Amino acid sequence: MLIQHRLACSNPRSSRPLCLALLHSVLLLVASACCPLAGQSAPTTVYRCPGEDGTVEFRQVRCDGESYETVTITDHKVGWEAVGTKAPARAAKKKKKRKKRAPASSAAVKASQAAGKERCFRTRQRLDRVEWRLRKGYKAGQGDKLRRQRREYGAFLREFCRP
Repeated sequence: MLIQHRLACSNPRSSRPLCLALLHSVLLLVASACCPLAGQSAPTTVYRCPGEDGTVEFRQVRCDGESYETVTITDHKVGWEAVGTKAPARAAKKKKKRKKRAPASSAAVKASQAAGKERCFRTRQRLDRVEWRLRKGYKAGQGDKLRRQRREYGAFLREFCRP
């Protein structure tokens, strides 16, 4: 099988990284489609040849004449990687010790609980207003907004407030 790829490169030296990157991706695609043993890939040799109209050609066979460059592509990252291979690197990092919080005073705890109860009370009032509005009637454009608000208030009450 002969693979020949042409790239329109006006200056072969300036576009070399782009040409090599494109070549590398094409060869990896072909190698992964053709080789069932993806983990045991061998280096691939490709020849970079000048074209007739100033383009650059990449071939699997040598070019006519002496003006070609050999490019060897080796892919070490082909195939699956085991899950446990990166775990030791993470385990080597030192774990930071968390500072213990000072115990909260009973006044601060009570204030926090009171604030939570007040938020729940206000949310229940809002939900009641929305449900009243849905029962009473509303304009055509308001229905979606009212139903969305009812869902949001209900979700808040289920998550953060006691029944």
